Amino acid sequence: MTNYKTNFLTNQVTRLFKNLFYPYKFNTTLILNEKPILIEWTERANTQLQNQNRLLIIELQLYFACLVTKRITFGYNTNIEQTALNSKFEVTFNAIQSNLCGTAGSNDKPSNTILTTKAAMSMSPSKLQLDFEGNVWNGEFYI
Repeated sequence: MTNYKTNFLTNQVTRLFKNLFYPYKFNTTLILNEKPILIEWTERANTQLQNQNRLLIIELQLYFACLVTKRITFGYNTNIEQTALNSKFEVTFNAIQSNLCGTAGSNDKPSNTILTTKAAMSMSPSKLQLDFEGNVWNGEFYI
């Protein structure tokens, strides 16, 4: 009986701390590249989404140059195929290969190629977290 009470109290405390300190209060799941992705966003992001009158386009990029990096771009216009989340924002994912490393002082613009191989598409993100702070969208995604 004591073990049950201890587990019950531990679960209640864990839930309380998560509700108080975990900033991502809103979430949904959608299918992106035939795989589910969990999308979470904060109260600030939700307020901005409710107040905006344009569709926010979120592009997740796995960027292959000298190193592999993850990038997120936020915009309001794109010609890339998106997956609609709701009437407030859409999400897309691309694996991108660059022909240049990020060298300081270089005037060369990199030539980017969107990778469409099966291997590249298998690296779909599983989770996206969004926030809006200081009039700037920011986020993180996980493969």
